[in-house]
Amino acid sequence: GPWSPFENNWHLKEDYKKLNKRQELARALSKHIFWVGIANFILCPVILLWQILYSFFNYGE
Repeated sequence: GPWSPFENNWHLKEDYKKLNKRQELARALSKHIFWVGIANFILCPVILLWQILYSFFNYGE
């Protein structure tokens, strides 16, 4: 992903290997995770309604 600390499956990005940038990068990653969590919390009722309607119309024969 765009905010992932990894370049590919096994290699960490070079910025994360530098000791003086770790706190800044950790804060940025924490901020991104926080906002994704907020979006998840806000969209949760919409997704639940979608799942209920999908199940009702798909299996309600």
